Amino acid sequence: MDQQLRIFVLEEKHGNKLLNRLQGQVEVILAFNMENFFFDSLTVEKMASGHFCLNLSEQVSWETFPSFSENLLKMIGGQIEQKFESFDIRIWEINICGCVLQLVFDDFPVMVSLESSSDEGDLLLEKIYRDLSKKVHSAA
Repeated sequence: MDQQLRIFVLEEKHGNKLLNRLQGQVEVILAFNMENFFFDSLTVEKMASGHFCLNLSEQVSWETFPSFSENLLKMIGGQIEQKFESFDIRIWEINICGCVLQLVFDDFPVMVSLESSSDEGDLLLEKIYRDLSKKVHSAA
């Protein structure tokens, strides 16, 4: 069943100067079909860099990564900036409201994740995680 998912980026003001480009409410409305698009590994982890990684799915294959990614980007309002691909990993640099994140497919172990390289990106990943978690739990 198609439903609307609204992601409010930074719904409360944090007063942090890093967030100047993201302050206020930015609403991204999307069509969402939980039966065809799910997140089986929805967790946030701290990477060795000290920034966050939002794990999304272990069920996406090399072949299905592009369509999964296109649907995800529509969902969260992201735009592809650059694509880097090798034989076992795909890294797509994406932009969401002026914040750059990496959308990563790793072939071993299989995982699709969003990764941050900034404090601003960490806050955005936390917000995306909270919104997706609510949606996943309400559909269960």
